[in-house]
Amino acid sequence: MTTATTPQTTQKVDERWTQIEEFLNFKNLRLSTRRSYETWLRNFLAWTAKNWQDITHDDIAQYCAHLAQQKKTDRWSTRLTPRYSLNSQYAALIALKSFFGWLQQCSYIAQNPTYDR
Repeated sequence: MTTATTPQTTQKVDERWTQIEEFLNFKNLRLSTRRSYETWLRNFLAWTAKNWQDITHDDIAQYCAHLAQQKKTDRWSTRLTPRYSLNSQYAALIALKSFFGWLQQCSYIAQNPTYDR
């Protein structure tokens, strides 16, 4: 981690977030796609503390399972629904595939963990 200094505060900058920003700035994405990718990549960043090169296919599978994890529809109901819809789960996976593909293309990582080898 590096330290960024602003006139009023000193804050830690997560190097992983810096690479996400670099990816988002590099890609020529429509605004809605950029926002979606940013949301899902931020969510994944919060979910794991691992460095990008340490992420495995099993981590990606566990994250997808986390997104599909069931929850109660409300506190009075016994009905369970997925945490995220199938479309949202798919959008998250597409963002991860694009991001990890870019990391591999830029030689930040050796293998893309979104593909089972």
